[in-house]
Amino acid sequence: MCFVGCGEPPRPVSPQESRLRSLAVLYGRYIASHRGKPPSNEREFVGFMQSSGADVLAWFEVDDPEKLLVSPRDNQPYEINYGGSLASQWIAHEKVGVDGKRWIVDRDGRMQEIDEMAMRAVTSKRR
Repeated sequence: MCFVGCGEPPRPVSPQESRLRSLAVLYGRYIASHRGKPPSNEREFVGFMQSSGADVLAWFEVDDPEKLLVSPRDNQPYEINYGGSLASQWIAHEKVGVDGKRWIVDRDGRMQEIDEMAMRAVTSKRR
């Protein structure tokens, strides 16, 4: 018999996961408010995040939306799926990563750390 609270305690969320999740949520909000279209470029996406208001940004624990666009692990800008169609499942991923692995987030908000071979397979379906 198991009671509520049984099992493993939730693991802490890394800054990497937190930032990618926030990026995915804001990307989804952009799509929802633009008739299903993703942002065309970084300027458009940052403008949308800024126009969301300080309270929304504070909820994501950022004061500058451009900080969300940089991985805290490799300190490189994320590769973000701007423009094109939503046929591709991924939204953003690390440009370099660490130890041959990069974090990626899909349009359903699922995040995972994948190796280079998996990354090539995922991003080859980009547009």
